[in-house]
This record gives sequence, structure tokens and C-alpha cells, in this order.
Amino acid sequence: MAPLLASFLSEAGRRGFARGRNDCMLFAADWAQRLTGTDPAAAFRNVYDNADAANAILQEHGGARAITASLLEPLGWRRVDAQRAGDIAIVTPPTVAEEIAAVCVDARRVALLSARGLVVWPLAPVEVWRHG
Repeated sequence: MAPLLASFLSEAGRRGFARGRNDCMLFAADWAQRLTGTDPAAAFRNVYDNADAANAILQEHGGARAITASLLEPLGWRRVDAQRAGDIAIVTPPTVAEEIAAVCVDARRVALLSARGLVVWPLAPVEVWRHG
């Protein structure tokens, strides 16, 4: 898992942040697709390009936790109590007032994609999903 995750994070960081194409939620979906071959967020790609439209979609689907569960769980992801590398998590960074999706780097840190680029932080997740 480590080389695959490192490669994914490097690629994501190079692409940068773009709403509707490469943002926090789609970053996690890209990781799910890399692991499973199925894009859980295909219906949401390139259909919004600003924060208001992204937030409207999240709210329409019950928020970040609800939409993440609805997209991942049918593809074999299950909720777990403790994070490990490769899991997908919902976190609330201290600089952001809302929950966002992240990819777990290890048992204590998550990677997330923001307008500032790829960030790795020691954040406790609100919820965690693991594939398999």
C-alpha cells in the first residue's frame, strides 16, 4: 500500500486544486477509484466549479459524511473505528468550518487537498472507511 499511496499523493499534489475536478471530496474519490477501479463520484465530476455549487451538492446529499458513506459503502468500503494508511476519512481541519474528505496517511495523519495544495496533518477523523 505504501508505494501506491505515495504515488497517488504525489500525483494529486502536482495536479493542484480545482473545484469539480480535483477538490477535497474528489481527491478521496480518486483514491477510492485507484484502489477499486470504480469512480464513486463519477456523477459529480465537472458539474460544479465554485464553492457555493459544491456546498449545495453536499447539502442536497446530507453533508460530507452522508455523501461519502452513500458513495463508498456500495463499493465495499466499511466504517472502522481506527484509521490506517489508505483509509478514507472525514475530518474537520482547524482552518475550515466544515467537514471534508481526506485520505489517511498512517494511524495519526491524513492528507487532504485544499486551495493551498496537498496538506498532511495530524487530525483525528470524524469517520473512517476502509476498503475490503
